[in-house]
Amino acid sequence: MPVLGEMLPQVSVDLFTPCPVQMEYPNGDLHRLSNGCIYPRASARHTQCLAPVSLTGLISLILSILCAALNLVRGAHVVEHATQDDQEWKLVASVFFITCGACFVQCYMFLLPCYGRLAVSGVVSIAICISNLYLLGHRNIWQLLFHTAVAFLSTVQTYCRPTQHSVPLPCV
Repeated sequence: MPVLGEMLPQVSVDLFTPCPVQMEYPNGDLHRLSNGCIYPRASARHTQCLAPVSLTGLISLILSILCAALNLVRGAHVVEHATQDDQEWKLVASVFFITCGACFVQCYMFLLPCYGRLAVSGVVSIAICISNLYLLGHRNIWQLLFHTAVAFLSTVQTYCRPTQHSVPLPCV
């Protein structure tokens, strides 16, 4: 049985030797999302990661999750008290659920790099504003302003969080 002192130099040499074979994915689309980084289609040598999250970004993320939870609870409350024949309450409940999903999409666009994330974040923010306009009779003005402000804050933070290109370590 080899002693640790005899194996340590060999391990340190193995750590710094380059890989003999660079792995390529056959399709180019398989396993592209790894640890929050996207591998470009041309080669797997450079990755695309997002800049670190700022304090304002973290606050907007928490507020966006809070808005999604509030919309989910409010939609479940509307479904619970809706009658079978009332179509308007079904539409209101579905708008609450759609707005909840839009808040989660905004969180996804902020956290993970994906193609077209800036455009999707803007469209989702506009959809949240339109949904809030539809819910004008079911919320007071302060709730509408809060949800709209959080949507715009999340969009601004998504726009302000640029992508960074980095080179992965060999053999990783």
